[in-house]
Amino acid sequence: MADEIILGRLATPLEKPLDKLVDVFCQDVPCLTPHEVSRYHAKICRLDDTKKKHFITDLASTCETFVNNVRLESHADLRDPATELSHGDVISLGPSHINTYLFAVLDKEPS
Repeated sequence: MADEIILGRLATPLEKPLDKLVDVFCQDVPCLTPHEVSRYHAKICRLDDTKKKHFITDLASTCETFVNNVRLESHADLRDPATELSHGDVISLGPSHINTYLFAVLDKEPS
């Protein structure tokens, strides 16, 4: 429902909290080192006049973002181009694909 969603993870007790907002906190597997999910990992947004196109951008994560097993280019500048998402795309955060999500689009907006 939102025009923009930020994916990330909570800080560990040894890390300084972020000064940025994260909308969806993904679980990181505690035994994996380094972490599979960055604290500020990826952004999904709705764009264009009809807001029917969705895009994902890797936010310069250290752990990489994948769409359908293809690694996205990392972009520190949020104005850089993003990858368009389609209904049914598989989004994975981290190289082992432990945090994997299916992207689904609703047919119509709620009233």
